[in-house]
Amino acid sequence: ISTIVGYVLVLTGFVLAMAALGIDLTKVTLLAGAVGIGVGMGLQSIVNNFASGLILMLERPINVGDQIDVGGIGGEVKRIGVRSSTIRTGQGAEVIVPNADLASKQVTNWTLSDRTRRYEIDIGVEYGSDPARVLRLLEGAAAEVPEVQKKPPPRALFTGFGANSLDFRLFAWVESVDVGLQAQNGLRMAVLRTLDAAGIAIPSPKRDLPIRYAPAGTEAAAARQV
Repeated sequence: ISTIVGYVLVLTGFVLAMAALGIDLTKVTLLAGAVGIGVGMGLQSIVNNFASGLILMLERPINVGDQIDVGGIGGEVKRIGVRSSTIRTGQGAEVIVPNADLASKQVTNWTLSDRTRRYEIDIGVEYGSDPARVLRLLEGAAAEVPEVQKKPPPRALFTGFGANSLDFRLFAWVESVDVGLQAQNGLRMAVLRTLDAAGIAIPSPKRDLPIRYAPAGTEAAAARQV
């Protein structure tokens, strides 16, 4: 509101100053129209970004402090300007994004209405494990993490049969994306600790090559080569 009011005041002051100087505003309007056409043709991207900045200020699809993803870039919105906006990534870089991209492209806003977020952790356990028991253990491990919300409670699903493991996925909601990394770290540590205490192993990929048939005399030939 303050930005738009500032533009209106500057424009109004300019018009009143021209009128006080006795300049014919009709001629000024014609001149401004001609100049506007030339500027619009030569500076289309700048004008587009300026208009997009006004749209962002009026509609407010994003706000300062929001966590967003746009064009493969994710981070926190630090500033919304007239021509461009600044996004600070998790690595500490500040990315300048044209407002036209924020107004016309698909933008994922993780914190538009609230800051809660769901995280998914994939886990594989060795074949022979009881899937129902594993589900209970995963949900119990997630419930012990302080950052995980009680409502909705954590949920685990048996997602499939992998090449070396039974695959599960653990879903957990956290109160704020600000503690997302800490929550994911806590979830993985709790899952590993719980499965280890229950005697359930997380298998590593197998590199063994089983030989089901070998021609006669192969072992003897191999022994002679050694």
